[in-house]
Amino acid sequence: MTPPIISIMTLGIAIAGISVWWVRTTLKEGNKALEESQKKRI
Repeated sequence: MTPPIISIMTLGIAIAGISVWWVRTTLKEGNKALEESQKKRI
């Protein structure tokens, strides 16, 4: 493989990893907020 292809693939993998981490964090925070709002209703 040529160096430009390797660098583009590395960048793509890094972006994918950051996206997965961001989605996980967002879902975790959303679940916490949902649980807190349900506790306040009761």
